[in-house]
Amino acid sequence: MPAPGEDQASRRDEADFDQSLLPKRPKDAQWPLQEWVRVLVRWIDAFAARPSLADHPMECLGLSGHVASVDGVGLILRVLGTDAPLILRDSQYVTHWLRVVLVERTDGLEAHRPALRQLLDDLAAQGPPYATQIQRELEA
Repeated sequence: MPAPGEDQASRRDEADFDQSLLPKRPKDAQWPLQEWVRVLVRWIDAFAARPSLADHPMECLGLSGHVASVDGVGLILRVLGTDAPLILRDSQYVTHWLRVVLVERTDGLEAHRPALRQLLDDLAAQGPPYATQIQRELEA
């Protein structure tokens, strides 16, 4: 039987390890983009609907300039899942990312807009002021 708090520490260690398996691809890396994308997609498939891990692919995709691309948005949505309270608790970047993809980026994401808007509405219903502010910006 694990000691009190031991199970929680183990899950945190597991999440850190999982994140370490998804490399950040520096701009000057020799790793071919196609291979990096293949690793990224495989990682996303393995960790779909795990918002505790969503910030890492946001960082990785941000470094390569794809955090707001059509494919990048689809991948991030898959990792975030749909559990708004869990997403708010586990992702420090989600509302900032939503602002980028819903307010700042105005083209190319039409296929993802319903899911992005639903995510924003679900998050705003939980009460964070930044999500509500983004809703107001979209309505203006």
